[in-house]
Parts: sequence; C-alpha cells; structure tokens
Amino acid sequence: MKPFLTLLLLLCLNSVFASGPKHQYLKITTAQGECIIMLYNKTPQHRDNIVKLVKRFYDGTLFHRVINSRRFREVILILKMHPQVKNWEMGMSVILCLRNSTACFTKGVLAAARDDNPLMASSGCQFYLVQEEIHRYTAG
Repeated sequence: MKPFLTLLLLLCLNSVFASGPKHQYLKITTAQGECIIMLYNKTPQHRDNIVKLVKRFYDGTLFHRVINSRRFREVILILKMHPQVKNWEMGMSVILCLRNSTACFTKGVLAAARDDNPLMASSGCQFYLVQEEIHRYTAG
C-alpha cells in the first residue's frame, strides 16, 4: 500500500509542476527603451497570433501614429510596412473573437486593432498600446 501511495503522490506532484507558465511575456525594444508586455490567456487567439508574428514579422516596425479620439484617448498604433509594398499593410489576416468583458482596455494593455466590420474581427498584425484608461459608457 505504501509504494502505491508514494507513486500516486509522485504522479500528482509531477502534474502540478509539469504545467506550463502561467503567462507569456513579450519585450518591445526601441531607441527610447524597453517595454515588457504580459499576454492574456483569456484571449488565446490574439496571444498565439502575436507570439507567432514576433519571431520575424515585426522586425523593423515603425510606431506609426498617436490617435486622439473620444474612444481611444491616446493609443499608439503599430503597423508593419513591407519593403516591397509602398502602402501600409492593413492586415494579413483577421482574428475572429467574441467580446471578452474581462479583458479591459486599461492603461498599458496591448490590444488588436480593427476597422468597423460586422464580425467584429481584429486585424491579424496591427495592434496598439493603450496609454490612458478607456471608460466604457452604457446607454440608459
């Protein structure tokens, strides 16, 4: 009985310690400094897509513009310019996602850009960093 309990305990400990990291992190390096970003596990399509793209796609990327609007009060939109194309790449693919109320647009959040579209699809390669808290207003 004792060897069985020891084996069971070892299997339980192995499964606890064998789990992957709780979060993934990215580091953005610019001439102005570095920024560490924690990726949300609550948005797995976005997390997995950006992890795939950072391996080479974003090399030489330009911080394109600062947007001031009622909805986004200062966010930095990051776009990729392809050397062989004169226009800005406006999305290689789109990511379909459901609105996730727990993933908020608070200061420092990395979010996927999107145009108005009926599917609420996010761009496959554009994202922005929220620089100021975005307050959501409800009708009523």
